[in-house]
Amino acid sequence: MKIFLSLSMLLVSPAFASENSLRDEVHAFLEKNVMGRSVHVKNTLSLADGKVEAEFERTMTFSGLTKTARGLTFSIVASIRQNNFDMENGKRVPGKAPVNRDRQVVVSNEWLEMRSGEIMTGFRRIPANSSDDSTGVVYHSTVKLDAGKLVVEDVMPLSDLFGPSGKYEFGRVKNISEYAVNAPGKLVLKETSISSLVDPVTRSPKGNETTSEGESTER
Repeated sequence: MKIFLSLSMLLVSPAFASENSLRDEVHAFLEKNVMGRSVHVKNTLSLADGKVEAEFERTMTFSGLTKTARGLTFSIVASIRQNNFDMENGKRVPGKAPVNRDRQVVVSNEWLEMRSGEIMTGFRRIPANSSDDSTGVVYHSTVKLDAGKLVVEDVMPLSDLFGPSGKYEFGRVKNISEYAVNAPGKLVLKETSISSLVDPVTRSPKGNETTSEGESTER
């Protein structure tokens, strides 16, 4: 018995081939667990190699998830309350008023699945910031799924970091965000921020790395 297979039966359609792609898995995770939700965090941060301490509170809301041919986009709206205190010998400088850095920020994320393997890359930019001009502020993003969590690493090799007396200093920032859902079904966002002061020309570090950790929970 002869069996004839048409060309259409032998070829895998582009839609079928990408059905189980990382892009689709990340999109499904975001759609189910992140979009339309808000998370809140309140903690104390060490900044500028310990020269600044910040009282930090933030609410983030996620929306606008859209697929592209190999990638996806979505937005974050962040409402931030922040007061920065100058530090000396590990303590806040007495009698010195904090510098207020409250702001409303819009964050645009664009991620693309790489053809080379199971990873997504892209960028995070800040199209709107109520307290400053954020034109050109861009983080490079690396995205993966790991043990049921969405892990995003955002890096900015040269950035303005908050410094003492309301000034700024050259620095490097790496943020690692882990999105997960706890047993009651609430979104939990664990964040680790690693920053260091750098020479703006050579990009070599100056001083020690500063690491801050926080956990945002769904409200």
